Amino acid sequence: MVALLMLFMTAAPALAQTVDCPEFEGITCDGWVTDAADVVVDDQRLEDAVGRIVAQYGHEIAVVVVADTGGRDTNEYAQDLGNTWGVGDA
Repeated sequence: MVALLMLFMTAAPALAQTVDCPEFEGITCDGWVTDAADVVVDDQRLEDAVGRIVAQYGHEIAVVVVADTGGRDTNEYAQDLGNTWGVGDA
């Protein structure tokens, strides 16, 4: 299984906290942490840790784990997911 872990950091308002992002290839955000591959052992602990980092530094972070990218390049997949969810700024 291929696991993809993506971290996006921006100075934009908290995207993942609102859990209001469009679906991307069958995946919708679940908060700061989206584990579509069901491999993260303690989702809540990681969610809390990311929330503390966001609160302390003011940068948005989205952690996404997927089983595979459907044969796509991981960087392209991450960029397309980030663009779809609105992570980052122009």
